[in-house]
Amino acid sequence: MKCTGKVSGFNRITGFGVIASKAAGGPLPFHVSLVVGGHGRLDAGDRVEVEVNEVDGQPKALRICVMGRHAALQLRAFGASA
Repeated sequence: MKCTGKVSGFNRITGFGVIASKAAGGPLPFHVSLVVGGHGRLDAGDRVEVEVNEVDGQPKALRICVMGRHAALQLRAFGASA
């Protein structure tokens, strides 16, 4: 099943994070290795599309596509002040 969500937390050092998605039935832990496109870059607040499967009764992210970057990061990338 595919659903959308928002990265609620991400640790760049470990590569682990959490995606908040009501459609997936709750928070989805993930590793940056699941990100396709976006060069493996994620930040809290990014909107993502997630392919989800149930494993041992728990939702599990299988593939993550970045749909949109957090607005503050976009402004910083273009040199605008927030």
